[in-house]
Amino acid sequence: MGEIRSAIDIAMEKTSDIKSDKNALANSQMKNEGKKAAAVFLDTNNEEEFLEAFYKASDKAKFKEGAVPVFCAAVRLPETPEDIEKNSTWQRGIAAILPGSDLDSLFSQGQIIFKQYLDDRESLYKALEQQFMPRLKAKQEELSKRYNQNITLSLSQDPEYAAALSKHQRAIQSRYETVVEEIRSRIMEAYNNSEN
Repeated sequence: MGEIRSAIDIAMEKTSDIKSDKNALANSQMKNEGKKAAAVFLDTNNEEEFLEAFYKASDKAKFKEGAVPVFCAAVRLPETPEDIEKNSTWQRGIAAILPGSDLDSLFSQGQIIFKQYLDDRESLYKALEQQFMPRLKAKQEELSKRYNQNITLSLSQDPEYAAALSKHQRAIQSRYETVVEEIRSRIMEAYNNSEN
């Protein structure tokens, strides 16, 4: 029995310096509430619910600390014109928790640049289609003659077209990704300034 007691005493001595930090737990929970509220807002577009969660937050700074990175992660290049419209959600979220951050002009410039990105991508598709379509039609005719039946090919089946498209898409995307990073950076800068 003496050995068990001494092992318990040793364990108690080693853990005596470890104390429960209730404040750290509360901060973590509030930060997680901010993350969750921002994610739900991005999914549902329910601004009223998001604002209610923000105003009820016991520590608004920790709530913001969780929400702002979620909104920053939502800043990305659009795939469709509808994605540009969805950008208004994270923009409204940022404006709600960082009032007076004066990011409106940045957001409107971003919208213009995102539209330009989609236009550049569409121009790329058309240019490559014009370049590769004659070759595709020639292949199609050759195969039709060879097999004595009508054969239809699409550009997506052409490996040269796919390689060229991929290469040019990456170039356009990397050029516009700098805009995304700039917007994220400016949002984080506004957040950091609001905390001072």
